[in-house]
Amino acid sequence: MENRADRTKVVLLACGSFNPTTHMHLRMFELARDHLQHSGNYKVVKGIISPVGDSYKKKGLIEAHHRIAMATLATESSDWLKVDPWEGEQAEWVETAKVIRHHQEELYTGEVSKCEDEVDTVKIGRKRRWESREGVPVKQESQPTSNDAPRIKLLCGADVLESFAVPNLWKQEDITEIVGKYGLVCITRQGYDVEKFIYQSDILWKYRNNIHLVKEWITNEISATKVRRALRRGLSVKYLVPDPVVDYIHSHQLYSPESEEKNKDIILAPLQRYTQTMPVDPISHHQEEETKCEDVNTVKIVRKQSLESREGVPVKQESQPTSNDAPRIKFICGANVLESFSIPNLWKQEDITEIVGKYGLVCITRQGYDVEKFIYQSDILWKYRNNNHLVTVCMSNEISSTGVRRALRRGLSVKYHVPDPVVDYIHSHHLIWGGGILNIPPPEEAVIRLFGAQFLLTVTMPANFGGTWEMVSNVNLEGYMLALGIDPTIRKIALKLKHKKVVEQKGNYFMVKTMSPFRNYTFDFRVGEEFEEHTKGLDNRKCKSLVTWESDHLVCVQKGEKKDRGWTHWIQDDKLYLELRCEDQVCRQVFKKHP
Repeated sequence: MENRADRTKVVLLACGSFNPTTHMHLRMFELARDHLQHSGNYKVVKGIISPVGDSYKKKGLIEAHHRIAMATLATESSDWLKVDPWEGEQAEWVETAKVIRHHQEELYTGEVSKCEDEVDTVKIGRKRRWESREGVPVKQESQPTSNDAPRIKLLCGADVLESFAVPNLWKQEDITEIVGKYGLVCITRQGYDVEKFIYQSDILWKYRNNIHLVKEWITNEISATKVRRALRRGLSVKYLVPDPVVDYIHSHQLYSPESEEKNKDIILAPLQRYTQTMPVDPISHHQEEETKCEDVNTVKIVRKQSLESREGVPVKQESQPTSNDAPRIKFICGANVLESFSIPNLWKQEDITEIVGKYGLVCITRQGYDVEKFIYQSDILWKYRNNNHLVTVCMSNEISSTGVRRALRRGLSVKYHVPDPVVDYIHSHHLIWGGGILNIPPPEEAVIRLFGAQFLLTVTMPANFGGTWEMVSNVNLEGYMLALGIDPTIRKIALKLKHKKVVEQKGNYFMVKTMSPFRNYTFDFRVGEEFEEHTKGLDNRKCKSLVTWESDHLVCVQKGEKKDRGWTHWIQDDKLYLELRCEDQVCRQVFKKHP
């Protein structure tokens, strides 16, 4: 492997429960470092373990101070891994994107301080030499830029990649920021089709070159969940977790059956934060003179249908009917539903017990799902395994509603995937997805009724960028201008200016005016429509530009003479952010709204 001096410095950051820290957690760092450094493009300088705070509310999550202490003990023998308690010490749960942002800013601040110390030392040495050799000018030191700091990359397992698809668990803009701006190093695990996860996600597919997949050839199925299960059952976990962690667990009497029930009935923090409205029940409940849509869960629906079956049995003349004469309800589902039983706070445990124990399941198995393993890993499913009827589809059919919606979003045909009348209905009612948002006019909440099923849909409206914005910070403008090939004289002037932006927005139409004492630049565009842009205010080039919505971010791709050129605008904490990109340079600007 070539030991190039220009390799990008990387810090690997792993966020998670670490409940407790296992050898597999530590192996992930070693695998990721080997993979990146053997590519010849990266130099891994540090690994950070960041245990989540108590307010995450995950079932069985013990106190953060214990998990931080165990992680610290686990990394004692490493000369490049460290535990950072910042996330775990926060009073409220912190999104992963914010944690990454925090650590990247810490790295940048540290690099600036380091450079400033080096500059001071050099200046003192030069001053002494100057005193002994008068007339020798002191060379001015260059200021550090954000490009000098190591780059954060999120280290995770395949389960985290898969969790991006769980509704209300992640904000789409956070996934975009994590994968698009920072990048992922994902350790693949047996039983996970990671390439399929990436293909099925528009965001992951778009930024797939920022995802580094690392194959663990020496299979290691150790997980914190299995370790806790062994501890609850009084079994040894030696050689599964570091010895100091085992000693800590026993000395503090951690991981009992009671501790696993902690947060049992509490909704996971991201689900609490991101779930705005619950869907209206998709079953039309017919009564004698009116139709009423009840907000009920799956077990209530099964219960209701079972009751109606018993009530519908005709009465015999000679004997009274019993409940044994009625047909039995069984819940039919796909393997994904069986797998979803393990998602925290998605199902009540007593409901799973009633559905499987009292009524029974008929599960249609699908390629890629190890259904027997799901059953083995669940105490409830294992207890009532004789009530689970597994049906294997011999003629494999991978059609799913998700796949159909993806095809519709991308303007592809879905004929022969869904019945022709449904295709006609979709097109005639303009139920075509674009950018992940159904094209429905305001109000923001709309109720759609489709073939007897009724759903409440929340439509995301574009962010409002309108107003006058004044610059408060401007990082790495010189690097960006160098990438554009801008004249040194112009660069010198531009670095002294503070810009003002005036944004006029009408729906998806924008007019943006960038003003300064030196030069003004105005352009307009409509989101989703390509336009020819003449960058008179910058490098005076022509390019084909296309601006699209990615959640509430405006993302522009500028195709022309310069590679990888574009920008991203978004609003965060009442500030306007602008990220300018060209080749390998990124300039970040922040504006505050003029009162």
